[in-house]
Amino acid sequence: MRPARALLLTAIATLGCGGGRGPGSGAGAENKVATPAFAAPTAIGPCTADRLEVLEVPLDLGAPYQSFEWLALEHALARHSYATDRVVLLFVPEVNFKEQVVSLLAVRYDVASRSFLPPARQSIGVDPRLAPRHSELASGPVGEDHVVAWTDFVTRGRRGVAFSVSSGTFRPASAAEVAAIPGRSGLATHAAYPPDPDPTTGVSVKLDIMGARATFSRAGAELGSVHFPSLPGAYIAAFSNTRAAFFWNNGKHSAQARVPPEKQRHSYLVGLETGASCRVERELAYPATAVFRRRDWVAFVNALRTEPGHSDCPPGAPCVAPEQSHFAGASLVIFRDRGK
Repeated sequence: MRPARALLLTAIATLGCGGGRGPGSGAGAENKVATPAFAAPTAIGPCTADRLEVLEVPLDLGAPYQSFEWLALEHALARHSYATDRVVLLFVPEVNFKEQVVSLLAVRYDVASRSFLPPARQSIGVDPRLAPRHSELASGPVGEDHVVAWTDFVTRGRRGVAFSVSSGTFRPASAAEVAAIPGRSGLATHAAYPPDPDPTTGVSVKLDIMGARATFSRAGAELGSVHFPSLPGAYIAAFSNTRAAFFWNNGKHSAQARVPPEKQRHSYLVGLETGASCRVERELAYPATAVFRRRDWVAFVNALRTEPGHSDCPPGAPCVAPEQSHFAGASLVIFRDRGK
C-alpha cells in the first residue's frame, strides 16, 4: 500500500505545482522573451532614387527683407505656422521699423495641388504707434478657424482676428475665441519629438544614435531591432500610409566628407513592422524651424539664414567685426514616402 500511496501523493503534488494551469502559464512563461516580429536586415542599401519624394517650395514673405523685419519673420515661422490635413498655413506679421505689427498676411500652400492659394491681408486697425510688437502676438487653432490675438494698448483688453483656411478670409474674433487660443507647445512642432507611439501602428521607436541602433516595440513587446551601418539621423516621423519610420539627418555632405565613414550620419527609412530598411542618399540639410506630420506627408517650414561673415584680421589688430548670421528667406519642404 505504501508504494501506491507514494504514487498518489506525487500525482497530487504535480497538479498542485502547475499541472492544473493552462499552456503557457507559470513562471517560465511569464519570463519568456517574445520572439521578434521581424528579423533585422543583414545589409542596408540605398533607397531607390524616387522612394523619398522631396518637394522644395520657396516662400515669398515680402522680399526684399528689411533688417527690422528679420526677427519678426523668423519668429513667425516658428510660432505662427500651422497645418491642416491638406494646407500649410503661415501668419506673417508685417511690421514697421519699430517692429510693431501693422497688418497680418496669411499665406496658404495646398499640399494636394502643389500650389499656393490666394493670400489674405488684414490690417490690425489701430494707430501704428499703439500697435503690438510682433513678439506679443498669440495664435492657434480654435474650432474650424485659426485665431491671432494681442493686447490692446489703450484698453488693455484682448482682441484678435479669426482666419478661415477654407475661405481664405479674416473676420473679427469673439472674446470667447480669443480666450480659447490653446497654449503653445514647442515640442509639437519640434523635429525630434514625434508622437510616441505612432498613432497608426501603435509602434514605439527607441533610437540610440551613437550606438547606430533603433528598437521597435508595441505595447512593451519588442518587434525587432535594426543596426545601421552609419550613424542615423533623429527619428522625426512615421509615414502612416507606408508604415515607415523616417530617420532624418540634417548634416551637409561637405561636412560628412571630413569624418571617417563610421562617424558619418545618414537618413534612413525603416518599416515599423517589417524592419525593411534603406538609406536616403539625398542631402536633407534643412533647418526644420517648424515640423508638421500628417498621414502621408511631413512638412518642414524653414527660416533660412545667411552664413556668418569670416574675418582674417590678425589678433589684436583694429578690425571691423564680420557680419553676423541673420534671416535671409524662407522655404517649405514636403516629404512623401512612395514606399517603393
